[in-house]
Amino acid sequence: MKKIIQVVLLLFSLLPLSGFAQGLKSSGSPVMWDFSVSQQEPGTYRVEAKAILQPGFHIWALDAGGDGSLIATSFVTQDVAEGEWKDKGWMESKAPVVQRLEFIEGAIRWHEKEISFYREINAPGGTEVNGTVTFQTCNDQMCFPPEDLDFSIVLPE
Repeated sequence: MKKIIQVVLLLFSLLPLSGFAQGLKSSGSPVMWDFSVSQQEPGTYRVEAKAILQPGFHIWALDAGGDGSLIATSFVTQDVAEGEWKDKGWMESKAPVVQRLEFIEGAIRWHEKEISFYREINAPGGTEVNGTVTFQTCNDQMCFPPEDLDFSIVLPE
């Protein structure tokens, strides 16, 4: 019961900050994203989403761990008419920081400073790839509300 009360109080304390985390183009945003694509071989491309975080902030890993209360970084990509995703899902370029906290069951996983997420696609050059990344930014005192950021990349010809 004590954990539930702590979570509810944390959520209510974050409500006044919802305007702060509205857009990544805001000068106050602690995370900047860079989306890119590179050709791996003819017809195969690597789509990459790179997060650059201000010091003291982190985002949750693809598998955030814990007790299910954390909002893991996730990607939703639209199907491409003339192509298909080569692998099963998005990958992380490096292993996350893993830690146990007294007030969350199980180990939690996050990335700090800089992290790239990537996925490969087989498709013709000129194909447009659209998607959304959902992530939550935190520091050692609090977490901002989760954000959704749409992206669009055209595969080089």
